[in-house]
Parts: sequence; structure tokens; C-alpha cells
Amino acid sequence: MPKSDNINTAFNKFEKITVNISNILDSKAQLDSNIINELEKLYAMKNQQLVSINQYFNSEEFKRIPEKNKLQFKNKLVSFIEHDKRQINKIEGKAGELKTKILRLSKQKRLLKYNKGTSL
Repeated sequence: MPKSDNINTAFNKFEKITVNISNILDSKAQLDSNIINELEKLYAMKNQQLVSINQYFNSEEFKRIPEKNKLQFKNKLVSFIEHDKRQINKIEGKAGELKTKILRLSKQKRLLKYNKGTSL
């Protein structure tokens, strides 16, 4: 298969993975180990596609294509990067919510231990 077909396939897979990540992050589900594991798998798959895209950008074939086509590929990649930034912000927000809940639970547990200790 020519590299130009590979790059289109890589971009399509990259986009599908991005949509899957967005769907997970847009759901009301809280981060748990299953969701985190799924996100890790998706980001690993996304990384494989980035390697393919990067190889194509560094290929002789890419150097020979018209500048207008290069710009289309680069604009598509910039769009993905912007989308990834928003996804990272969502992950950080969900992780912050989880951190707050864990701290609250930890505080409640310490208070419970303290109350048990003082009531003896």
C-alpha cells in the first residue's frame, strides 16, 4: 500500500480514537480504574498512529507533494492537537474531582478513627 494511503488510514484511525476518548470523557461516569485503563489503551493506540503520521511527514513522498496538500495535513494535525488539549483539560478536571473526593474520604476516616479513640 502506498504511503499516502497509510497516512489517510492513520489520520482516520487517529480521529476515531479521539472521538472514543471524547465520548468517555463526556460521559457522566467518574474516573475509575476501568476508565483509566481504557484511556491508557486508547492513548497508546493514538501514539501508534502519531508515529505513522510522523514517519510520513519525514518521508521523501511527503517532501514531493504540493505545498497545499502539506498544509491540509498540517492543519488537520493542528486541529487534533487543539482537541487533545481540551481532552487533557477534561482529564485534569475529572482527576481533580476525584482527588477532592479522596481527600474528603480520608479526612472522614481520620475523624472516625479519632472519634473512636476518644470515646474509649
